[in-house]
Amino acid sequence: IGNAIKFTKQGYIKLSAYPSREQIDDKIELIISVTDTGIGVPENQQEVIFESFRQQEGQSTRQFGGTGLGLAISKRLVEMMNGQISVSSQIGQGSVFKITLHKVSILNTEPTVPIENSFDINQIQFEKALVLVVDDIESNRTLIQELLSQVNLDVIEAEEGQNALLMVQEYQPDLILMDIRMPGMNGYETTEILKKNPNTQAIPIIALTASVELNKQSKLITYGFDNYLSKPLKISALFSTLSQYLKYTKTAPSETEESKRNTQKNQASATLSLEKMAIPSELSEQLKQDITPLWEEIQDGMMETDSIEEFVDTLIQQASKYNQPGLIHYAEKLQESAEDFDLDNLEQIFKEFIEILRLSQYNE
Repeated sequence: IGNAIKFTKQGYIKLSAYPSREQIDDKIELIISVTDTGIGVPENQQEVIFESFRQQEGQSTRQFGGTGLGLAISKRLVEMMNGQISVSSQIGQGSVFKITLHKVSILNTEPTVPIENSFDINQIQFEKALVLVVDDIESNRTLIQELLSQVNLDVIEAEEGQNALLMVQEYQPDLILMDIRMPGMNGYETTEILKKNPNTQAIPIIALTASVELNKQSKLITYGFDNYLSKPLKISALFSTLSQYLKYTKTAPSETEESKRNTQKNQASATLSLEKMAIPSELSEQLKQDITPLWEEIQDGMMETDSIEEFVDTLIQQASKYNQPGLIHYAEKLQESAEDFDLDNLEQIFKEFIEILRLSQYNE
């Protein structure tokens, strides 16, 4: 892509990725191509350009720069992934660089069990089971412990991977909720060890992760995770996922219970609004130093997914540290809009951060 941009002064550059028609079991041939309308490569140079420190003859190093290593490195990387790279080109009309990767595994994105959207903490009761929660943030562990204790599940905790291995050996839990990013031994390493051990490999392990792009899903499968949950956790998703591995019963709520839940929900919303107005001075300082620069960076440029994710993660971390549910709720709304690609709502929620900053300054 870099070369296409460098050598194309007018016209277009197109990146494509598509499978070949042939599919064997869960494997495909994946084709990735970069097409441009640039200067083109002479036929007698189309093999040479893939050699180290070789550039197209007649190419102006002063004008285009480069060391002649880019395509050689690309070729080596593609071959390491069991693939080939090729080029077809005409002088003055452009080039098509094509990568073919063989026997690429297809990720099954369909859930093995239908996901119910109607899971309610007051309508579900699990049979007695032991769940190990592994997370380096205490407030995260406490939140999950409180939720699971209400549905007849016992919870034990570990703050990092090494400690989790000891807990599993001693208590043999029925299921593990495993954070990915932790100091010391991370979630990937811990899960890999557990899944290689015959005594623990049958225990379902659910990853807790803030990012679930396709490449990360593949990595989770490679390391042996049975499923994953996105952070921040949604109660319905948590119970729905647990129900795939733990036995449970559902009960119909009475009208009184339904009214009570609605009242609690309204009270919770009101609490969130009030909490936003009580930002301690220590958190106010963190908002200025760590979070406002991230917000300004997003406002000044494109709303990139990585930037939004970093903003949300940092905000939730600080809000959890200072016990600010209002800010956590704000960050969750932001993440939800980003995941749904709801740009209008995303922009509006970002504007609300100005009000949060104003309130934090007022409370100093």
